[in-house]
Amino acid sequence: MVFPRLGPRGRPHVVAALLAWALLVAVFVSLPTARAAGPILPCDKTGHITIDERWDLSCPAWHMVGNVTVDPGVTLRIDPRVTVTADSWIHLYIRGRLTADGAAGQLITFKPTTSASTVPWGGVQFNASSTGSVTFASLTYAERAIYATQSSPTISDNVIDSAFFGILLEASSSSALRNRINYTNIAIQASTTGNVGLSSNIITNLTGNPALGIYVTNLQSASILSNTIQNVVASNGRTPLTPGSRGTDGGYAVGILVNGTPSATIDGNMMTRLWGGQGGNGAASSAGNGGRGGDGGSAGGVVTFGVGSLDVSSNSIANVLGGHGGNGGTSSAGTGIGGNGGNGGGAAGVQSTSSASSAQWTLNFFSGITAGSAGDGGSASIGNFGNGGMGADAYGFLTGQSMNGDANGNTVQTVRGGHGGNSTNGPRGTAGGNGGQVSAFWALGVDGSASIRNNWFTDLTGGTGGSGRTAAGAGGNATGIVSVGDGNAFNVSTVKWNTLSQVAGGVGGIGTVGGGSGGIVSGLAAFHVDLISDSNILDTLIGGRGGNSFIPANPAGRGGDSTAFIAALVPAGNSYSDTLQTVTKGAAGTGTGSPKSYGVGALAIGNTTTQTRLTLTNMTLTAISDLDLSIGNYTEATTVKTPFSTAKFAVQFAANLTVRNFLAVATFWPNNSTYLGGSHVHVDDDGLTAWDLTTSSGLAQWLLVTDRVYQQSTTKIHDNVTRVTVSYPGASFWSNPRSVDMATSHTENFGMVDVTAPTSSALPLPTYKNTLTFGITYTYDDGNGTGVQSVTLWYRGGGLATWTLYGTQVVPNAGGFSFTASGDGTYEFYTTATDKAGNSQAPPSANSPNNTWTFVDTVRPGSHVNALPTYETTPFLVSWAPDPGVTDIVAYRIQYNSGSGWVDWLADTHSTSGTFTATSQGSYAFRSIARDAAGNVEVAPAGNDTWTIVDTILPRSKTLPLSVYETSSPFQVTWQPAEGTVDIASYRIEVNDNSAGWAIWIASTTATSGSYSGQDGHTYQFHSIATDNAGNVESKSTNDSWTIVDMSPPDSVVTALPPFENTVQFTVSWGPVGGTTDIATYQVQVREGAGAWVDLACCSSTTSVSTSFVGQDGRSYGFRSIARDRAGNIEIAPPGNDTATTVDIRPPFVTDVAPLGANTNLTPWVNVTFSEPMDRNSVVLAFSITPEMNGAYQWSADST
Repeated sequence: MVFPRLGPRGRPHVVAALLAWALLVAVFVSLPTARAAGPILPCDKTGHITIDERWDLSCPAWHMVGNVTVDPGVTLRIDPRVTVTADSWIHLYIRGRLTADGAAGQLITFKPTTSASTVPWGGVQFNASSTGSVTFASLTYAERAIYATQSSPTISDNVIDSAFFGILLEASSSSALRNRINYTNIAIQASTTGNVGLSSNIITNLTGNPALGIYVTNLQSASILSNTIQNVVASNGRTPLTPGSRGTDGGYAVGILVNGTPSATIDGNMMTRLWGGQGGNGAASSAGNGGRGGDGGSAGGVVTFGVGSLDVSSNSIANVLGGHGGNGGTSSAGTGIGGNGGNGGGAAGVQSTSSASSAQWTLNFFSGITAGSAGDGGSASIGNFGNGGMGADAYGFLTGQSMNGDANGNTVQTVRGGHGGNSTNGPRGTAGGNGGQVSAFWALGVDGSASIRNNWFTDLTGGTGGSGRTAAGAGGNATGIVSVGDGNAFNVSTVKWNTLSQVAGGVGGIGTVGGGSGGIVSGLAAFHVDLISDSNILDTLIGGRGGNSFIPANPAGRGGDSTAFIAALVPAGNSYSDTLQTVTKGAAGTGTGSPKSYGVGALAIGNTTTQTRLTLTNMTLTAISDLDLSIGNYTEATTVKTPFSTAKFAVQFAANLTVRNFLAVATFWPNNSTYLGGSHVHVDDDGLTAWDLTTSSGLAQWLLVTDRVYQQSTTKIHDNVTRVTVSYPGASFWSNPRSVDMATSHTENFGMVDVTAPTSSALPLPTYKNTLTFGITYTYDDGNGTGVQSVTLWYRGGGLATWTLYGTQVVPNAGGFSFTASGDGTYEFYTTATDKAGNSQAPPSANSPNNTWTFVDTVRPGSHVNALPTYETTPFLVSWAPDPGVTDIVAYRIQYNSGSGWVDWLADTHSTSGTFTATSQGSYAFRSIARDAAGNVEVAPAGNDTWTIVDTILPRSKTLPLSVYETSSPFQVTWQPAEGTVDIASYRIEVNDNSAGWAIWIASTTATSGSYSGQDGHTYQFHSIATDNAGNVESKSTNDSWTIVDMSPPDSVVTALPPFENTVQFTVSWGPVGGTTDIATYQVQVREGAGAWVDLACCSSTTSVSTSFVGQDGRSYGFRSIARDRAGNIEIAPPGNDTATTVDIRPPFVTDVAPLGANTNLTPWVNVTFSEPMDRNSVVLAFSITPEMNGAYQWSADST
């Protein structure tokens, strides 16, 4: 498939599109304008913006009536939800900065002034050195919606509808992200220079010629990631108006087109429904020949030209359809002939040409790649009909001149060639067109090395040939993988781990003089390269069916050949573990004759210039219809471990086929199961040494040996003679040396002759046996010999030197020997073995040491538990011992009985004592059962060996409660048993002084009281700890009783009163003197003057600390308090007052002021006399004289 270039490197050429716009302009110019000239309204915009400006929601729409230019250094800001309208061809030019940032759900709207306009507005254009952004905007019906030249604005999250260019970047490094572009000719174009990133855009409904989703040309680098491109449908060609003229070609449609860019990454894009335009029909003619039909337009998912370093990965491409060729025009002229049909448009998932550095295609998924069918030849009234056009080719991948190309992990499915166009089978018919070929991966011109691996290709079918009278069209060829070199370098192509299935040639067309040939099928084909093919699966390849003869008496069309593996002009070719299965030739069509076609597994061919050398290793050939192998001229072919049918292969006269297989030589010890390491292997091939080696393991594998050579035919055979010899020091082998047939890969086994006696030994017995009859087992070993046949047991006893034969057993025997001794004593044992080759182990002699021995002891031992005291607490020590005369006890079984039967305490112990813990109190009996070294067990005694009574209940006691306070020392403390305790033997009395911790007061006593001397102010806690007759000691950590020793009287005082009280009722308060903390009540007393003390009515014994006292004017009162503490100690009454005060409730008054009168000399004293002593400060503050003058105060002696 060939795609036309869009134009020379440099600015993008949009000539065709501009011509279309020019036509629209011409129409509009001829129409009357709808806008009358008038003043520029506030929301109308035209001309230059020279200061910063903001277009906000204050205008229902900002209307560009003329071109608007944002000058350098100036910012235009357009707010979210703002609407901008523009008249036809009007642009918003940015030379400064544009900030047009809407938000999700709050788009900025750019649109034509009137929706009825058929002429677009110009668009937003960022000129050189401008900056800014257009985000979350809606742009409709623009010539170039967003155009950035020599600037790199931010362009994201926009919605663009109905434009020729959606986004046009020229000499820009902008990124276009998350835009939705709909109904354009070219959604995104980036050109000239720059490094662009085009990601996550959604592009739909493109049409035109060309129709391009993303077009990148002549940049530094491009990153095209995760875009969605749908419904790219190129425009159809037209039928010209001039009679007999050729129909125009359909437009081409491409999802992503990259040209002349050093580095491009095309990753994660999804493309579907990419359709080339149909060719226009040729024009009819009444005076001459009909016009030729136009060719259908090509369609491609990803197309690259001249991308130095290319990465196409993880793209999904589906429904790629080349355009149908136009039909030839008809002719009604007397001598005219019908026009030929146009050719179909090609289709490809990926086409990559001229990648100078590297190219990789990884993890792409292609489905539904269909080439365009050709147009039919036009009819003629008198002359011949036109020829049918050629069906177009379809490719999953089409690569050319791609340096070090690597295709890995791709899927290509459902690829169809275009059908050839028809003529007619009638008398004036001409030739039908050939069907188009298909290929999953076609590598043309391998540069560097090519790698095609891990791919899955399936469902490839060539196009059907067109029908015709003079010649029927051939069915299209179908090829899975093709690698073609283009020079003498023979670059390496590596093809491995691919799966190819369901490949079919196209059906031949129906022909009048004979049916067309069916399409040829090739699975994997390599031409003019060095080839490494590994682990590929080529399955179900079917040649195209031959076309039928329109006239049954004429020849039938030949079925297409089908070949799974082809190596042509391959100087060094290797196939490893490839699988070729179900390779079927195409059936002949109906008609006469049986034209021969072939289904071939592997084909190798060279020429006089380039001889092919091919080695097929471990190839699997299954269900090949005609020839498993076809070795063409100038070929040296070799099979290695590759079985093929000797009835289904061909070797040409200038070719040889060498059949080689792998020989494995295994050397064994006489047991024929253990490899013999260190053996030597020598292999002669036709009398010459082929292999000579010593094996470390005993197995020599992968010895490549020639079986036969087919020399220039299938009948001239040289059969090589292979002879194998093995050796090992001191050993001989069965059938050694021997001749072997190397028709297949196989293993030759050599076994050593057995001449060595086996060995055996009775297994160790325990030192003692306590029965007369017991078993004796043994081991035996013949090493790597033929194996042991039987074992013989020998014994001797009582220190005798002579061995006695006891018996012989055939082995294996699961139980060994059952031996019965004549009585107690020592017995020795020895075994001998005989192997299957008759070699026997020597019997024992008098000096032979035994294999094993044992002492037979059948007497039971005796033991007892030593006596216990009558009472025990728990836990307590229990001991046991052998009975007198018993010396061979190895273990004891100690049991106890607490009233419910005998229970194991120590089931198997080697100790002679242990600490027993009773689970409850009461009687416990004990007994022992001994076991000796021979395993004899003592008969359990009928009763016990000893017993004891366990008392586990602790006694309980208490000290009796004390008074809270003790006011004298010493004081009496009393104790006694707690309720229910009757067996106390002694008491220990402990005291805790001021919480300093428990200390022993009385270590042990049987008394029940005592006198304790305490210290004033201390708190004492007491408890008793009892011990009973069994020695159980009461456990206690808290007190039973407590008291506080308080022998000091308290101290209190009435709070000081002022010397005078000016009310008859006032408050009297009292409290403890510092350091006194335990006052319980107060006795508060009063006296008048020096009279007797009297209790206040409220306060003979009060816990209050204040009261209200009512006195009489002019009288003095004294107060005191007498405290009593919590222990009952009473304060010694003070001899005098704690405090005193005088009640004075009459205010003072002035009794005399002198001098008085108008002529008073101001220098004498001014005397003021009061009715009673005064507070000097209050008088000074209250005194005033008019007019003011200086002076000083002096008080008489009786003033206060």
